[in-house]
Amino acid sequence: MLLLGCAVAGCWYVNRSLSEKDRLQAERRVTVQQQVTAARERVGDCVEIKFQAPHASVTIPTQVGEFQSTFNVIPGDAFLALGGLGRDAYYEQQRNAGKLISFDVVAEVEEAKKRDGVVFVFLSHQWLSFGGPDPQGLQYAAACNAVRAVARRVEADPKDLRIWFDVISVPQKNKAL
Repeated sequence: MLLLGCAVAGCWYVNRSLSEKDRLQAERRVTVQQQVTAARERVGDCVEIKFQAPHASVTIPTQVGEFQSTFNVIPGDAFLALGGLGRDAYYEQQRNAGKLISFDVVAEVEEAKKRDGVVFVFLSHQWLSFGGPDPQGLQYAAACNAVRAVARRVEADPKDLRIWFDVISVPQKNKAL
């Protein structure tokens, strides 16, 4: 009888846990859908980019209405001089060193492009360890190659590039961002 009682209690607990999991997943789906809807409302026209891999494409905005926070970039030459993506390369250190350029609204970015002829480059990467983004420097080396390639392609000096790179451009201490 005791064994039957334990089995029933165990089934009840598993069922309750699964129900809670289903409820949380449903809440998450609603939250994600709300975020997607809000993002679509902020974004202008989109274009679909096809990759060489079969059935691979991504839809990206061709225009952004406004930023949700400051848009922070680092000049290409300063990015190339970082030497790696350790904690000394993070947003807070680059901000404190005065190396970041911040834009509050899209119009400021457009003005910089027209006035100064700067080229904006967006880079991201996969973290390769829990302790840091790039313990062996592989991601940084690839990013530097990409920055140099863009500079050659647009016939610009790296100092005229403005690099958006996640750990440099987004505050790392503020977990809400």
